[in-house]
Amino acid sequence: MINYQVNTTFAVKTGTTTYDSLCIGYNPNHTILSWCGYDDNREMTLQTQTRIPKIIFQTMANYLQVDDVWYEPTDSIEQVPIDPLTGEYDENGLIYCFKK
Repeated sequence: MINYQVNTTFAVKTGTTTYDSLCIGYNPNHTILSWCGYDDNREMTLQTQTRIPKIIFQTMANYLQVDDVWYEPTDSIEQVPIDPLTGEYDENGLIYCFKK
């Protein structure tokens, strides 16, 4: 969510179909889910409708007054930075967690 930065760390997933759009995120303190769509399964025809859940998520996340905390892995978890396109080790890649 590069265009929708928040003030604290969240793991976030967005999803969009022609019928709905959602944004969900969590951290150790909070879980936020926002959804946009029609109850009668009409298609969303405006591109701006798909942005609404992201804006709601960003607004709620930035409203919360929390410390920027994240999960600490246990000794049985190994964190490895990997390039998601190649699957190879990359010190600047995304962090993947594996059970040792």
